[in-house]
Amino acid sequence: MGQRFQTAFILPPVFMNQDNPNNRKGKVLIFHNQWLYGFMALKINLAIMKRLNRAIKTRKENGSFSESKQDYINHFLERDLKNIVDFCALENLHNERPFSISGDYEFKDYAELGRDLSRQDNNNGFFICEITKDLKLKYTFISGFEDEKDKILKVKNPKQYLDLFYADKMKEISKKDKLFFQKLINGFLKFEGMNLFQVKQIKDQINKNKPRYAHN
Repeated sequence: MGQRFQTAFILPPVFMNQDNPNNRKGKVLIFHNQWLYGFMALKINLAIMKRLNRAIKTRKENGSFSESKQDYINHFLERDLKNIVDFCALENLHNERPFSISGDYEFKDYAELGRDLSRQDNNNGFFICEITKDLKLKYTFISGFEDEKDKILKVKNPKQYLDLFYADKMKEISKKDKLFFQKLINGFLKFEGMNLFQVKQIKDQINKNKPRYAHN
């Protein structure tokens, strides 16, 4: 039940110093949302990226433990990300779209992430954001099986993802709403798209391991 959507983040490795037990490889965090699709999926995920980008740019305010990019990754990145996701899910006091963590594990490769996403409770798509070791944010959307007539998932840019829900309704949408949609789409122009070969590995694994309801 619901418009089920996952937002996944790939975090860079933590490296304190040689042989430090707190060192770890890259990490995957997957956040499940039971009521997220369409323009709200764009709005909330764009807000998360903007706030995270701001936290990265102002990281030195955290003091000496975040002087370098690696220091920030080691001590603050995961904490800040989780706080930002919680904050952005709260639209206002009486209207929230809360996320729950449905994946938290070591990042192995993109195909493995795709296999894991295929096991998520999803029908309206995925948003994936990769945070590089240089603290750059790269993203992609992947459609959901419920929204593809041929039941084959596809990589989407923000406009293409919106079109899954509103393309046949654009004549009915007010000028104000059209401007709002365009502003959302333009907001993603500040960020890079993920490597298409890597995204294809994710998408192909979800299609290969699609849930029972998604078969024609």
